[in-house]
Amino acid sequence: MGHSIQENILVTLMLKELGIKYVCARAVDDLHEKALEKIGANRVINPEKTAGIRLANQLISSDILDIIEISPEYTVQEFTAKKEFFGKTLSELDLRKRHNVAVLA
Repeated sequence: MGHSIQENILVTLMLKELGIKYVCARAVDDLHEKALEKIGANRVINPEKTAGIRLANQLISSDILDIIEISPEYTVQEFTAKKEFFGKTLSELDLRKRHNVAVLA
């Protein structure tokens, strides 16, 4: 959809009234995001907010190469392994217990 907040809200509302089960909408700010969720958007994407969070995380830690938010509770992060990780198995590192981290690949 376009950048118009009103158009996004109107189209989302119309799709829900037509019985479309899954509607993904684009928000331009937090208030727009909240409005789209209230009228029934199943997923709201805010590209500017997502890009800002990714950039902030990369600036905070030079070890973080990329970050993808899966949900408010979970993220997937690509980071540079610390030197103390070298030569150790995942079992030896015990990342889940020590850092609440699950290794995906």
